[in-house]
Amino acid sequence: MKYREFFAKTESQALKKAASLLGMNPELIRYVPITNLANRPDRKGYVGILVEVEDDFPPDDGRQEACSGAETAAGSFDEAEKRAYSEGGAKWACAFCSGILKRMGIDAEVELAGRYEDLGWEVIRVTPRNWNPDLKRGVWREFRGALQHLVNRSVNTGDEGTRQFIIDMGDTLEGRMKEMARLSDFLAGKISQLGLGMEIHLVDSQDRRILHSRLSGTQGVVTEAAGSKRFRVLKIRPGKAGKK
Repeated sequence: MKYREFFAKTESQALKKAASLLGMNPELIRYVPITNLANRPDRKGYVGILVEVEDDFPPDDGRQEACSGAETAAGSFDEAEKRAYSEGGAKWACAFCSGILKRMGIDAEVELAGRYEDLGWEVIRVTPRNWNPDLKRGVWREFRGALQHLVNRSVNTGDEGTRQFIIDMGDTLEGRMKEMARLSDFLAGKISQLGLGMEIHLVDSQDRRILHSRLSGTQGVVTEAAGSKRFRVLKIRPGKAGKK
């Protein structure tokens, strides 16, 4: 089965719209309300429904509502994904992440593992049961970043910065948090001592953000992020307590 979204000012109007565009009796339409519209500014003031249609239903010819980016990325939903999508938020983030892994042939346990309040991160822990050899060789860092980007784009449709989900692949995040804390202390001490600034390039996006957060709260140094996307640079220079 496939699913299509329809929007109107009320649920009954959305159902009527779906019936008209799909050529179906509204009493026979199977649907669930879409409850995560707070994350979709383009649908502000609307009510949405997710309607089940046949796999061989004709593609959108301009008369039907377009599928969302999340649905396009995930393909046809199974029942668990359909329920999670209607709820949105963390449940949809975990279900979407699990669905991508499943379609890639990676058997993994996916769960919401808590939140780092100081960083504004909601952590999704992914524990693969069958590690792909390429992931073992280190490609997992790029894979984790790509998966994390897709999850956030799916949950925050039209507003990427609303919620920030972080993928903890193989339960490595806590260890890297400790490593980055030690590194931030070392860098802060050296920069304050020498009175010289530095720039950090091409570092893992999660590690860079941890460093930035730790250093920004350290007396004697000032931090600044520059660049865009994967080419972000972390600039660190002496603050008021550093040497001139």
